[in-house]
Amino acid sequence: MPDIVVYGGEPGGVAAALSAARRAPAGTEVALVFPESAPGGVATVGGLCAWERRPWMHAGRRADPQGGNFAVWLEEMGPIYRPDTFAAALALDLSSTGVRVYAGCDIETVIPEGGPGKTAARSRSKKARSGPATAIAAVRIRPLAAGERGPVFSESEPPTELPARVFIDASTTGRLTRLAGVPGSVGRTDWNPDGRQMAATLLLAVEQVDWAALVAARDAADKAVWGTLTETSPDGPHRSFWGGAHIAALDPLLGAFADAHPGFRVGAPRAWEAEPGVFWISALLVYNVDGRRRGYDAGTDRDAQPVTMMSRDVDTAYREARKLAGSPDLLGALRRFPGLEGVRVAQIEGAPRTGEVLFLRESVHATGPKPDPFAVTVEDLTGAGAAAQDGLDQRHRARRIGLGFYWLESAGYTEGEVLRTTAAAGHPAFLPLEAILCPPVANLLVPGYAARIESRAWWALRTAPNLCVLGDAAGVAAAFSAREGQPVLRFGNAEVAAVQSWLGGEGAILEKW
Repeated sequence: MPDIVVYGGEPGGVAAALSAARRAPAGTEVALVFPESAPGGVATVGGLCAWERRPWMHAGRRADPQGGNFAVWLEEMGPIYRPDTFAAALALDLSSTGVRVYAGCDIETVIPEGGPGKTAARSRSKKARSGPATAIAAVRIRPLAAGERGPVFSESEPPTELPARVFIDASTTGRLTRLAGVPGSVGRTDWNPDGRQMAATLLLAVEQVDWAALVAARDAADKAVWGTLTETSPDGPHRSFWGGAHIAALDPLLGAFADAHPGFRVGAPRAWEAEPGVFWISALLVYNVDGRRRGYDAGTDRDAQPVTMMSRDVDTAYREARKLAGSPDLLGALRRFPGLEGVRVAQIEGAPRTGEVLFLRESVHATGPKPDPFAVTVEDLTGAGAAAQDGLDQRHRARRIGLGFYWLESAGYTEGEVLRTTAAAGHPAFLPLEAILCPPVANLLVPGYAARIESRAWWALRTAPNLCVLGDAAGVAAAFSAREGQPVLRFGNAEVAAVQSWLGGEGAILEKW
């Protein structure tokens, strides 16, 4: 059975599994569990076929401040790639390092130490009110099967129990963290009590984009409607475009679309050409989605406590968005943008070609003890310095595990909110080990959406390159923990220094230039 269990198949989860497998002592087994059909999550089967990255320009150098597995994949795949090619590459990476993969499976139960057969999170029991488990003994997983209204736990296949010494939650849902009973702040609760989470997106594959018209399009002020870019990847050039915010906000037909389909809106498109003439477009915004909740948990003690404003679980939202993806209403809305007047949604087996999963942007943020429940705040990002001893983020330098960098970008929380983009400070921020620690659970690391990051700081740190940084660190820390027999939660400065050394060997970037 595995010594380290990673939950979550996004790039950050794969990074955690690979780093753990490469650095753990001989004979250590690593398992990776995820509910999707292939590794990569939204970055592969979800259709998000480009890295959301922001190179840092400083001291005459322009480069990505994130290293490790992300840097390897960026070089191998390029900035824009074919999702199926990336999924195959990730599968090969996992196979070659000996990671045991449980694809198409989800967690049914978290078993705490001292409580075999009992879940660590019973939201309706007295035990849950006494606090989370101090350590996880095992997770029980079960394959998913297709149901009439979405995936369900298979009744024909038995569950598998995975005991381990270290557990890593690199998921977008925070499911492992939540089922372990760890306290969390849902969505933007830390600054708005409504608990809303950022809008999700269903990505669509579209064809017949008029590139010449798109490039030539000008608005009433004679400004270009679109930003366009052609980038070179190992398999050739890939085009991308973004813009049209004024059309999304003001066009009456798009307003009518939102009125006719509550909880949905066509926002300013972003699109990436995965294969010649086929663009994956991010435009269909899905609101009121509770990223913690799955349809197959309804009516069980696994279900998260509902947030009043978030009426859709992930599977309900996906089903409704898929239905809308094939509608004339959505096609008509997309065609309101210049260059997209003749666009059509690509088909596969007679159905619209969409992502297999929703692009969730937020779910729950784990919290630690007060007065500092979050390890990273928005001030750490906006006040980040240009050098090691500069800026507000220098408080994290001694226990840093990498650098985080992107714009503070929110997709909005309600239909009435527009995309808000505010440039953070012009420098990357040191990210501390504490961002992925989960007190009081001694053997749980949280490099995924449940990381201990304030929700406004999450606007920047939610992107895949940053989550790969956290994933690399979680994998290395888990491997060091396995070797030393010491829980990561108890790592002192000497252990952190050893982890930093190992991360350097994995190609992580730990200093600013």
